[in-house]
Amino acid sequence: AGAAGDVVQYQRQLGGFAHGFEVLDATPAHCVLEHRIEMLATGPALLTWPLAIKHLHNACVEDALSQAQVALGNPSKPVPWPAHVRLLHWLAAGGRRVPQALPWRLHVH
Repeated sequence: AGAAGDVVQYQRQLGGFAHGFEVLDATPAHCVLEHRIEMLATGPALLTWPLAIKHLHNACVEDALSQAQVALGNPSKPVPWPAHVRLLHWLAAGGRRVPQALPWRLHVH
């Protein structure tokens, strides 16, 4: 469990960006996280970020938070992938369907 003001941050030196979560509010019963990416897109990222990576990243964050809820013993609140995210996964997998690993399909020990 985190406390208000706690920050989990990942730094990358390639192009320099900050990425992480901050605990905005926390009690024994709930926690409010803020997810933040601060970056300057240059070169190919000017197209790949807004067209693909941003959407895949957001879906990944939603999946991770849903799995964290289940791991903590809370009911999951999964966010199904939107059609454009399913399409991006399909394209990246060479035309093969990529199923979403929803928390109720996982066995957490």
